[in-house]
Amino acid sequence: METRDGRRTAWSRLGDTYTGDATYTLNVPRDQRHVIGTTSERYRLYGSAGCYDRTLTTVQGVLIEDTKGC
Repeated sequence: METRDGRRTAWSRLGDTYTGDATYTLNVPRDQRHVIGTTSERYRLYGSAGCYDRTLTTVQGVLIEDTKGC
């Protein structure tokens, strides 16, 4: 936050959210077992200078979604 003469002249708010999940099959032979991993990251920065909002999603380490907003 920037101030001039005790008054706020600029401000910002940051948000960073991460989620991840992994699932796998049980009670099957080893060669039939499968694991699936997914992750999602959302980074948001809002302030008097504008905004930045981006979400990245992966499945098995491969980027499947890249969303920009504001």
